[in-house]
Amino acid sequence: MPEGYKAFSNTKPIKAEHFETVRNWWNSRVEITDEDGNYKSRKYTKAEISTDNYNLDLCGFPHKVEEILSPDILIKEYFEKKEKLDAKIKNFSHK
Repeated sequence: MPEGYKAFSNTKPIKAEHFETVRNWWNSRVEITDEDGNYKSRKYTKAEISTDNYNLDLCGFPHKVEEILSPDILIKEYFEKKEKLDAKIKNFSHK
């Protein structure tokens, strides 16, 4: 986000100059890495793209997969955790 912006809004709309960094990168296409050495932008050769069956989702960002559990499992887990916490509370109050 540009300096002074937490988000864009009607009173702080996105402006053409906010894209200047992107335009500069687009014209030079330099590879950019973060402090951990992970790519933020990278060039790929045609061979690299074809090797991955032309999958263009090559950004390298981790994809979190959220596991959706059934209500029965969630209720069971809830009561197991509740029992453990209740036991901790009981042991703490008896000391």
